[in-house]
Amino acid sequence: ARPRHTIRQLEQLPRLPMTTMPLTASLRITALGLALACCVAPALHAAGTESPSPRVALSETLSDPARATRSRGDKYKGQIIDALTHTDPDFEAARLPELLTESNVVAAVVMPVPNEGLSNRANDGTAQKIRLAQDARDQVKVFCGGDYLSNWLADAQRFGNPDAGRLAKMERLRSDLDSGLCLGVGELGLLHFNKTGQQNIIQIQPDFAPLLQVVDMVGQRGGWIQLHVEPREPNGHTHYAELLTALALWTQRQPRLKIMLSHTGMTSAANARAILEAYPQV
Repeated sequence: ARPRHTIRQLEQLPRLPMTTMPLTASLRITALGLALACCVAPALHAAGTESPSPRVALSETLSDPARATRSRGDKYKGQIIDALTHTDPDFEAARLPELLTESNVVAAVVMPVPNEGLSNRANDGTAQKIRLAQDARDQVKVFCGGDYLSNWLADAQRFGNPDAGRLAKMERLRSDLDSGLCLGVGELGLLHFNKTGQQNIIQIQPDFAPLLQVVDMVGQRGGWIQLHVEPREPNGHTHYAELLTALALWTQRQPRLKIMLSHTGMTSAANARAILEAYPQV
């Protein structure tokens, strides 16, 4: 399915194919994709807005990894825009322009991973990504806040203290979004499970009031949310309802909001197509 939004909407970056390629071990590049989720929806936290009905039904059937495939065509040799780039905390900013050029990446959007905010290292998260963008303004843009929002939102919901630190978080987000370097928020963890035995679990209800405040702040600016939603836990339990609730509620609430979803590899191409056809903002 063809995405409705071209890369030109990433603050007038060139209109070029979106794909990914490895740069170095320090500059980790991952694929842009769709995260699709399912299960019986748990009771939602009242947020003053009735959730609209989802526009699409998704299948829990995964693609068969042994299915027949078609032959690969010629290797792509054109220029690349990488729309989902992560960097190690100790990555040297001065190296980024050279590495991008060597790898034929003409532009990159860098962002924290959802659990990056758990580290106390000074170079983690949004602050480091902004420094990267400042040093390579022609090549780099940023999704901000994934580090200082994801774990805070999950803990605020889990422990029932939604107002603890809320004002400071929202003020920081407002400042980042208005800096001219941040295209939106990312990676925002809605569902993140422990796949390796050492990962923090994030589960946030789509209508949690502080989360809706984030959605509104981004949507009012016509910005992006790069949304990390894993469709299934390691034990096989699926989570489609949370994703469908988020898409239906957020897109109705903020018509100017644009959403990127991770990760396609955990679901089927049919579900990806259904999402893209049902939600033009995705």
